[in-house]
Amino acid sequence: HSDFARGAGFGTPGLSRATGRFVRMAAMNTLVFGGSFDPPHLGHAALLKAAKARIRPDCVLVVPAFHAPLKDTPAAAAADRLAMLKLALPGARIDTTELRSRRPVYTFETLERLRRQDPKGELHFVVGSDSAARLPEWKELQRLRALAQWWTAKRPGSGSKPPSFFKTLPGKMPDIS
Repeated sequence: HSDFARGAGFGTPGLSRATGRFVRMAAMNTLVFGGSFDPPHLGHAALLKAAKARIRPDCVLVVPAFHAPLKDTPAAAAADRLAMLKLALPGARIDTTELRSRRPVYTFETLERLRRQDPKGELHFVVGSDSAARLPEWKELQRLRALAQWWTAKRPGSGSKPPSFFKTLPGKMPDIS
């Protein structure tokens, strides 16, 4: 097993491993890691590893965007980014809902969908320092703040400063953007 697949964290909330049928589960502590992943790199892996160690979630969801609303069109096709992401984060539970939508999906839409799936659960959203600094530009900022706890990590050489409600993950991140 890879480092990402060990222990709890990549199971499917609500599905029994034994039967494959939906079962009512206790509220989950879910870590959500969204992004373009164009391409996925060591910085993504380091950020996710630090977030898992600090938050200790029951479930980790990696959510690649079809087209992030504040970014240029991805250089790699969605299918190629998904294939690279599977190689970069072996064992990760990848939520392909945004990719399958074939449209820009706002983060508040994804978090509201996850909240509907687990109304009593706790959501933690982790982003890189550059994205964290741009969060005030994201659609529905107040809803975003209410839907999840927000996490980031400092990257060497990045002078960007996240909004004050962000929690900072410990550890040294690679100098990759």
